[in-house]
Amino acid sequence: MFWWIVLFASYALVYGSMRYVGCLTRGSLPALYN
Repeated sequence: MFWWIVLFASYALVYGSMRYVGCLTRGSLPALYN
């Protein structure tokens, strides 16, 4: 059971960081192109 908690926590961390980076890049892309 502890395994699932570690797996889910690592997945949530990776997913959250990827979403955060995606929002950052999406926000800075128009500034780069203009």
